[in-house]
Amino acid sequence: LVQVRPLTADETARLRAFGAKHMEFRELVVPTDDPAWKTAIKHWNGRWNREEAMKAYQLFGELDKKYSNRIEPKLWLARSSFWLHHLAETSEEAAKWALLAVKHGERARAIEPRNPAACWWTAISMGFHASHGSNVLFAKYAFDCLMMLQIIIEEDPLYYYGGVQQFLALALARTGKLARKAIGIMGYPMPEAERLVTFAIEYEPRFLESYYALAELYIVMGKKDEARKIIELILSADPLSLIHI
Repeated sequence: LVQVRPLTADETARLRAFGAKHMEFRELVVPTDDPAWKTAIKHWNGRWNREEAMKAYQLFGELDKKYSNRIEPKLWLARSSFWLHHLAETSEEAAKWALLAVKHGERARAIEPRNPAACWWTAISMGFHASHGSNVLFAKYAFDCLMMLQIIIEEDPLYYYGGVQQFLALALARTGKLARKAIGIMGYPMPEAERLVTFAIEYEPRFLESYYALAELYIVMGKKDEARKIIELILSADPLSLIHI
């Protein structure tokens, strides 16, 4: 969709090293020690139907009560809450589900603080919850999001189609709106934030959120013409060729 600077030798080596060991998208683990999981996942596989998604969420909740000391039910509760946020009919309902996803993600992180999936679903749910609120919510979540996204990059830099980099850049851009010095404090000047997004695009050019992140980053940087070009690329692309969470 968009031409970006080729990856450096170091970036290419890192991509190949991790790509050889991992799938592009790390699906959440489904335990096999309880048949209730199979039933829950059966409903989850029909999640485009709201009733099926709600039933899956309910069953994940029952598994969480049964296995309160395990991380897997909490991860699936976070993911299913996040999905139900997308199916919500009103902004208020969407915000409720996004906040639930945050809480389930935080419970998962309480068990494994550096688990990439726990950090990802918590951070992305914070971002979407804030999108239904105000700058106060962005300010509340900003540094927690940055911390979790940096943990994921340290643990598994290609997690979620390489999308962690673009989400970190987007978080930096929005933090920069609130406090211009914040990006410098975190050690990510704007040019480096731009490289994080283009890194993600180079790795998976079909991942739509990376283009949104790059456009918003350009707006924050004052590069409105560049932002307009990215938006025009999105609008002219074949929707069926894109990956969208």
